[in-house]
Amino acid sequence: MSAAVHRKLTTILCADVVGYSRMMEADEVATLETLKAYREAMAGFIARHDGRVVSTSGDALLAEFASVVEAVQCAAEVQRELSARNAALGDERRMDFRIGVNLGDVIVEGEDLYGEGVNIAARLQGLAEPGGIDISGTVYDQVRNKLTLGYEFIGAQTVKNISEQVPVYRVQLDAAGDGARRRTASADSPPRGAAGPAAGGEAAGGTAARLIYMLFLASLFFGTAGLIGGAFVADGSGDWRGGVVEGDIAFSEDTEFRGKIGGNAIIAPGVKVKLLGKVEGNVVIGPGAVVEVEGKVGGDVINRGGTLRLSGKLAGTEIREAPEEMDAAAKPAPGAGERAAEGAAEGGGTVDAVAILAAVAALLCFLPVLTGVVMAYVNRGGGASWMDSHYRFQIRTFWIGLLLAAVGGVASLAVVGVVLLLLLPFWLVIRCARGLRYLARAEAHPRPASWMFG
Repeated sequence: MSAAVHRKLTTILCADVVGYSRMMEADEVATLETLKAYREAMAGFIARHDGRVVSTSGDALLAEFASVVEAVQCAAEVQRELSARNAALGDERRMDFRIGVNLGDVIVEGEDLYGEGVNIAARLQGLAEPGGIDISGTVYDQVRNKLTLGYEFIGAQTVKNISEQVPVYRVQLDAAGDGARRRTASADSPPRGAAGPAAGGEAAGGTAARLIYMLFLASLFFGTAGLIGGAFVADGSGDWRGGVVEGDIAFSEDTEFRGKIGGNAIIAPGVKVKLLGKVEGNVVIGPGAVVEVEGKVGGDVINRGGTLRLSGKLAGTEIREAPEEMDAAAKPAPGAGERAAEGAAEGGGTVDAVAILAAVAALLCFLPVLTGVVMAYVNRGGGASWMDSHYRFQIRTFWIGLLLAAVGGVASLAVVGVVLLLLLPFWLVIRCARGLRYLARAEAHPRPASWMFG
């Protein structure tokens, strides 16, 4: 008669020898003696922590515990004991175990255990370092504030035959790890992301990551300040607003203007001008001037002997012999336009100044971000995995932001491009703020590969 089959929630400990086949090939007898002695020691610790040895197939050992805390405490004591024993052996005879611990649902058939809970423990054992312990997120949730051990989050891992990623934490047995964990653990810290720095190097890594976030945010300040400065230099009265002129504007040298002119566009004799956008008033073309209009002219085109190339919409008419009343209409309106009419050179200088200041603003905006992403690339991989998650997040922030800015710039003549450029600063601020929140808690970033706000 077959044994009854039922399910239960239990803690599984899975241990395995590192390099067992190599050791057996070198010396079978000595390897079997060491394995037997080490298993007996492990069985003693398991029994003292109210556990049960389920099986000892080959060089592996499988045990279960009713208490998660007891299971992890047992694993730590086992590794410390075996480490002390290895110290008395030569390098060729030392026997290191990897240990994985998982809390999960299992199938019980007689004395044997099966199911995903066991499989995950075995996969964690495979991820562990020689002489180390890896635990799942479900185990970490139960023990993080109950044992004087350190825990380093190494990420959500994809393991064989398990459909969902498994959050994995590496147990730190050394005193530095213990002290660091006690300093960073708090009752209100979320369980899935916490991982305190184990040494001064990781503290320095946290400072570097914080500086990178600050550089990203500084780029917004410098870029915005440069653009605002450009607006007031372009027109002291503040009429210039990113390619929008409220009054008239006079062009005295070859140039290209993109945007909107609320009044008249006055082209000096012999000048070549390309107007992209909208002119609400008249376009006055001086003798020998060449004007190419791509957009809309709301008033008339007063041509005094120049050349007009129109590929857009003309609401008024083209007048080649303008009467005196049209001359009066072409005079600049008071204010900023009046200053433009008094000296055509001043109008062209205004356009150049804005172009230069826009370039400076872009440079001031880009340099802090570029510095930050270079720092992220340099520091990535040099510390704990929880810190690397922030560097990956920062690098991804740079490239996504660059992509959004490029798409917004190309599509800026359409509404969608303008909206995208307006939303980009808010996206960056929220993304950096969320990253700083996790960093302040010494937590791994839970979604370093996200596209939105993280």
